[in-house]
Amino acid sequence: MHAPARSMKRDVSVIIPSYNRAHLIGETIESVLSQTLAPAEVIIVDDGSSDDTAGVVARFGLRARYHRIENVGPSAARNIGVSLASSYWIAFCDSDDLWLPTKLERQLRLHSLDPTIEYSFTDFSFIVSGEWLSRSRFAEAPIGFWEPGRRTLGNKIWVYDASLYGRILRFHPVAVPAVLMTKGLFDRLGGYDRRFSRSLAEDLEFTLRCVGAAPVGVLAESLVGVRKHAGNRSSDNIGSWLDEIIILEHAIAAHTIAQSVTDVVLDEIQVRRALAAARGFVLGRFDVIRELVPLIDRSHRDWKLSIMNAIASLPLPVAEAMRQLLVMAKEQFARRVCLRSGVAAAISKEAGKS
Repeated sequence: MHAPARSMKRDVSVIIPSYNRAHLIGETIESVLSQTLAPAEVIIVDDGSSDDTAGVVARFGLRARYHRIENVGPSAARNIGVSLASSYWIAFCDSDDLWLPTKLERQLRLHSLDPTIEYSFTDFSFIVSGEWLSRSRFAEAPIGFWEPGRRTLGNKIWVYDASLYGRILRFHPVAVPAVLMTKGLFDRLGGYDRRFSRSLAEDLEFTLRCVGAAPVGVLAESLVGVRKHAGNRSSDNIGSWLDEIIILEHAIAAHTIAQSVTDVVLDEIQVRRALAAARGFVLGRFDVIRELVPLIDRSHRDWKLSIMNAIASLPLPVAEAMRQLLVMAKEQFARRVCLRSGVAAAISKEAGKS
């Protein structure tokens, strides 16, 4: 336990790494500066942008601190930002995401109710084409995900006094812009691992170490908007799953706490292999299928994956022709199911009128 010596400190340094987001970062900074509890400082780490990021940040004058570095990736850029920070608390916001005005105030309220908590995260929603989706990330959790071990401090304010490491592997509800933590905890954990800074899943490794450092605070309010757009690094599903596999294999070797949930980690590696292989088939990535399917154990390799692997082993022209036939057949089946569902719904609606 590492509680503050006196009353809880409320100064927050916000770290915003950015790479070529001049068209988005202005709105991000504005959402951070418009907090009902203002941050002590906002540090923008320009990760070698070639656009006008510097010019956009300059419009905010002394309210935003600009620091340019050579391109090192978002994880390493966050480490540099934290090294420049002077506050007790550290918050992160990616340069394309948004905060609602009460984000910091509500999250610090959680920590004031239990000053032993040095790490927390809030719920978040996706923003698509400028619209906040009504269904939040927490609402997508499996049934019973949040209840075990939950201690309630107030309305939508939860504490978990035991590690969430294994649970987060099954369902990942933590977004970087939703995190608030003490600088002391960040330093004790050693910050982000630079080896994964260019990974498409670069934040996963650090998040696992953080949720393993109980107690963990959770604010079940959607106070963060994560934008989905063409420029998202995580839009490459296959690349994300393959990078997550690398990180999970590292976790087994390097994270002490992973030893208590090795079965979960190994199972999640298999799940990601299966997902990547199936997606690889849809996209015609036969190299991915041939690499991954032999590594997938029998409990995770169904007949569909076996057929995909057999097709991927054929001469390329034949494999591609068969792949297209299967994909087209699946799409036609899906359309028929949707059509039948629509007809059934229409009949049910008419019956209800009679």
